Amino acid sequence: MIGQGGKNTPPPPTSSSPSPVAQYKVYFAFCFPQSYTELQDKLDRQDVLYRNGEKFYYHRELLTESLDKRRIDLVTITSNEGRRDDIENPFDFTPVEARGKSANRFDLVTTNKKIVFISARVHPGETPAQHVFDGCMDFLLSDDVRAVQLRRQFVFKMVPILNPDGVARGHYRCDSRGCNLNR
Repeated sequence: MIGQGGKNTPPPPTSSSPSPVAQYKVYFAFCFPQSYTELQDKLDRQDVLYRNGEKFYYHRELLTESLDKRRIDLVTITSNEGRRDDIENPFDFTPVEARGKSANRFDLVTTNKKIVFISARVHPGETPAQHVFDGCMDFLLSDDVRAVQLRRQFVFKMVPILNPDGVARGHYRCDSRGCNLNR
């Protein structure tokens, strides 16, 4: 209903019966959510799209597993310039039985590439940061001339979710043990 001055105003009450809306529970979200499963599905699709490495270097590996045995992934994105045949050493905390192939090494000296580390979701409720992370990753994987130049200058090491247990359990700040990982 349009009230004085063209502003929206609620309609006047017409009866004493309860509103039909009062029969429903209404939930509000701070931000559009993204689940752990949705991220894993997206990473699986990216693995298929970019694994051949024709345009640039893309590599996803298991950084470690969470306490609930969920993947904590490490994604490497860069250009193929300076790529060496040998691979990086696996992290000591990566479970031996879960180790796959590590990322290739890059000659950072002759290419003058710097390493950039980007992570998200140390606090599970920080879904806006997850969307920013996703946008950043999508951009770096694009054919945009700026993304091409960034890949030439940097090796991006990206951890999409640092606290997958908290995300999967629906926590806002804590992991599976109730600990705030940022404290």
